[in-house]
Amino acid sequence: MKTSTKWLISSFFIICMSMPLCGRILGFKAEIVENRSLQQFPSFTRGSLVNRKFYKKLGVYLKDNLPFRLQLVRIDSWIDYHVFSDSSTPIVITGVDGWLFFKYALISSFKKDGLDHQLKAVSALAETVLESGREFRLIVAPNKSYLYHDKLSAVGKKLVQDSEEKRDIVRRKLNRNFIPGSVDLWSPFEKTACDTGKLMFPPLDRHWNSLAALVLTRELIFSLQPGLWDPDAVYRRSDDLHGIGELPQLMNLKVVQNFEKWSVDRTGVNVEQKEFILGGMSNNPMYKIMASSEEAAFYKGKTVILADSFIDASIDTLRSYMEEVYIVHWGLLDYAGDIIRKSDTIVVECVEDNFPEKEFLKKLSVLQGFLKE
Repeated sequence: MKTSTKWLISSFFIICMSMPLCGRILGFKAEIVENRSLQQFPSFTRGSLVNRKFYKKLGVYLKDNLPFRLQLVRIDSWIDYHVFSDSSTPIVITGVDGWLFFKYALISSFKKDGLDHQLKAVSALAETVLESGREFRLIVAPNKSYLYHDKLSAVGKKLVQDSEEKRDIVRRKLNRNFIPGSVDLWSPFEKTACDTGKLMFPPLDRHWNSLAALVLTRELIFSLQPGLWDPDAVYRRSDDLHGIGELPQLMNLKVVQNFEKWSVDRTGVNVEQKEFILGGMSNNPMYKIMASSEEAAFYKGKTVILADSFIDASIDTLRSYMEEVYIVHWGLLDYAGDIIRKSDTIVVECVEDNFPEKEFLKKLSVLQGFLKE
């Protein structure tokens, strides 16, 4: 190796080693980007210079303790996304035309031979609910990759291939003959997207938008009480709303996207909405919503909707159609036993990529236990 080359390598090494120290002397501190502690300088021994693990730890230390680290990470993420159409984090998969997808919504660890067991468990739950004199509805909603398969990159399509086969099995069997009370959302989502030409999912989010939420509400209300849904009560709130995409935030980026906001306004309906904390989880409240009117009709009784975070977008449209409704996230299920036991109608909602997972089966078992007490 030439002397000049050795000098350059040595100089670069010395600069890298000294930057964290210089930054601290000047008052700059590295910022935590991930949810973990910053790497400390690795212990140095006589054999460190020929130890591969030492250099690996040293590399993490230098990366963690560089001044302006957060700014450098954001610049790197910006270049990856805007210049190379790539993602700086493995949990976000880039698609075409700037679309982003959540990796874990594309893949499934569930074994195909266990799907029948899952479906039988849901069917047994439906029978338990109906035998108790309650109404039951099951909503398994399509995810983003199903509606917008054409926006997936080659990498995304490869990841989702196995999940697509499971989805087809689920979709064929989720009907009123196999599981009483199943509400189909695949066909209404497809039809709405085709008829209106509008998006059902924002390009930069993993959750659906207010139009998809509106379709969910319409199909659920129609299945519970045909004729109650009023298409004239639907309106578009604004055409110039915008917000920061949730998936770019996982890449340390703030990318703004425009979206439409759809809502429901039923004449003469008064709505009272409250938030309750269950199990001390203040960041994940339960919603209790009561509607009243001298003229308008409602779906009567106490309804409990057990759902994932996708249901949140439907709260604005659901609340004016039900006399009394409780919206409980799955994470609060263990604390909602009394509410569930006093309900007249139970609605179970789950997005399709979570449906085949064992964790969902455990939740159904807990729910069934509440109903048998």
